[in-house]
Amino acid sequence: MNVFPGYGANLPVQLWIAIRYLVSISFFVAPLFFIRRSGSEKDDLKTVENSQFAQKVFLIYTVITAVLLLSIFKYRNFPDCYIEGSGLTEFKIFSEYLISLLFLGSVVFLYRKRDRFEKHVFRILIATIVASILAELALIHYTNTEELLNFIGQTFNALSFYLIYIAIVETGFDEPVAFFSGNLSSGKKP
Repeated sequence: MNVFPGYGANLPVQLWIAIRYLVSISFFVAPLFFIRRSGSEKDDLKTVENSQFAQKVFLIYTVITAVLLLSIFKYRNFPDCYIEGSGLTEFKIFSEYLISLLFLGSVVFLYRKRDRFEKHVFRILIATIVASILAELALIHYTNTEELLNFIGQTFNALSFYLIYIAIVETGFDEPVAFFSGNLSSGKKP
């Protein structure tokens, strides 16, 4: 599409690898933030929920994103992922395997913290990660964007984002509303 003149086919692959590293590392470390506190069972199930923590996480993501974008667009020192005439680089292929391993590790960590989730939400999150792994594995050896492996990889990637959306909608919008409306109709205080 030549949106960024002078970058060629390497740019979208570099951006893909950068974002997939961010996503896979995010999934990998997220279960570590479910902390167990001494005290009541109610305290044991709480996650880290203060605004200072959220601000720090946002700042960290902002800095990492800025460094990645500067590395790709300004300094051009992000490793090449695609070379015209040669195809995908070893860095890109190695990165896809490493990203898949990070996603696999996140399944293990998430499984160890499964008691912190509703069963259906846990299953959706696992399905999201599995779809992400399948997307990475499909995209390891494609040679051009019109190939079946690329289509399969992008389909699994879209499925993983859809599943994340479902998990967020169910936990963030549907269940709290159902909880409050159920308690109000029975005359109980939430």
